[in-house]
Amino acid sequence: MKLTFGIGAIALLVAAIAMAIYEYLRYRQAKHYPDAESAYHNRPLTWLTDLFFFLALIAAFVFLHFDLNMNDEFSVSGNPKQGFYNLGLLFQPDWEFFFGYGQYQFSESVIWFIIKTFGISYIGTIIASILAIPFGLLASHKLFGNVAWPFEIILIAIRTVPELIFALILIRFTGFSYVSGILVIGIHSIGMIGKLYADQVDGIQQEPVEGVLSCGAGRWQQIHLAVMPQVLPNFISVALYRFDINVRTATILGVVLGSEGGIGYYLSTVASHYHKLGSCVLGIVILVVVINVVSSWLRKKLV
Repeated sequence: MKLTFGIGAIALLVAAIAMAIYEYLRYRQAKHYPDAESAYHNRPLTWLTDLFFFLALIAAFVFLHFDLNMNDEFSVSGNPKQGFYNLGLLFQPDWEFFFGYGQYQFSESVIWFIIKTFGISYIGTIIASILAIPFGLLASHKLFGNVAWPFEIILIAIRTVPELIFALILIRFTGFSYVSGILVIGIHSIGMIGKLYADQVDGIQQEPVEGVLSCGAGRWQQIHLAVMPQVLPNFISVALYRFDINVRTATILGVVLGSEGGIGYYLSTVASHYHKLGSCVLGIVILVVVINVVSSWLRKKLV
């Protein structure tokens, strides 16, 4: 019975996909009907495809229930009452730990580690936004045609690897340092910023480019005189948007990079001390909200 449900779910899913492809191909073909009634009778049977997908979904759930024993997999353990109590402790932050006074020095405070986190994301974003300009230009199909494909693949490869994997690789070269965090943010951001830069370049108006071309300008003169003036405000807006994202990313780098990686170090070391964890969460929320408000205001001014 278990095997039957599994094979049935797969068979129904394959049939539904095949029907969807068939109906799509039929729909794309040009057709002419003598009257509206004939066109109505030959309409795509989308309801039948939906029925197959629905039956495949039901069969898949039945198969998961009987064969994989999902009741055991999703069983809940622990103490919910204690969990809610600990959640309440997050709203009672340790202010000495937050500001760095009393038994804590300022270099041990949440504020100091938030400043580190801000510095990593800020410097890394500046580096990425500058280095991504040539990648974004070279990945533009409007400017370079098929030559843009290798650079687009490079940008895809860069942003495919998660930031934490980059951090694990870079600590072999630069160690558990502030520099590693900057390089992680900078290298990974090139992939996304470069892609967005290329999209901005592909959306430019062609008339200014044709104008400087008619005056005998070369390729890089076209970029300097006709392309960059159009896209520079959008480039800055993209960099600000990525900075907003990098601030959130930088908050977890300390899990890998240690105390030099910012507030993430405390998130991994004080996870069971809920007063301190609440202080860290409060600092992160303040940082993210402030950066989000400022960057949103700047983007509105630029675009």
